[in-house]
Order: sequence, then C-alpha cells, then structure tokens
Amino acid sequence: MEKVGNLSVNRYPAIDTMGVESRIFTCTLCGTRFAVRVGEVQQACGGLAAARVEPLRNNDGQHLLGNAGVMVLSRSGKALNIELVNGDRFTVSLSAVREMLARRRSYCYIARIPRKERLLPHPLSPAPRLYMRDAPACQV
Repeated sequence: MEKVGNLSVNRYPAIDTMGVESRIFTCTLCGTRFAVRVGEVQQACGGLAAARVEPLRNNDGQHLLGNAGVMVLSRSGKALNIELVNGDRFTVSLSAVREMLARRRSYCYIARIPRKERLLPHPLSPAPRLYMRDAPACQV
C-alpha cells in the first residue's frame, strides 16, 4: 500500500448545505480535499455508524458540498476504511485517528488499498468441457 494523503485537524468549522456549522477533519486524497465531521468519526471509531466523506470548498469560508463516500470501521477493527463513490478505497490507522480525537496528534497518513482486478479467462483458452450428465438431452 502506498501513502496518498493525510487526515488532519481543521481549526475552522465548515458550513453544510443546511447552514449548520460542524467541526471537521480535512482529508486530502491524491490532491483533492474532502471533509469528515468529527462527531461522525467518533461514531465510526466505535463501529456504530459510517461517517460521511464530503467534498470541501473554500469560498467565503469552508463549505461541505454533498456526499463523496463513507468512512467505516474495518473488519479487523484496527483501521478506518474510506470508500469513495468512484470505487477508490483508502485506509487510515484507527489508533492514529483516536489520537487525533484526543488532540495528541494533528495529522495521520492515509494509504490506498489496491484494487482487485477481476481475472477473466484468456480469450484463446479452451472452453470448459461438458460431461455427459451436464449435456442437454437430444430428442430424435
């Protein structure tokens, strides 16, 4: 896995589409800035709910612009996985995020989870053989 971004503490609140201010973590992935609400990250760390990952724009303050993905607890319980709507997947250490929530750390690194390519049979490979029990019954 390669490091592709970071999750950092943001000092300023962001405003969502309803006009509500929220404390956020700034999530920079491959040069694109996203935001994750601190309250939702706390719930995601406990495995209670998924945190929304939202695009972040700076124009007269910081604004959240909808949904770009989710942040969920991994199966092992040792990381938070970020899944974007375009299919990209990333991971961040749960212990590092908990230190950020406790204000002992100001940022942590995010790594990309490699995509699993679906293996298809080669076009020149022979077709699978049919056995007698699998063959259709011929009517004469």
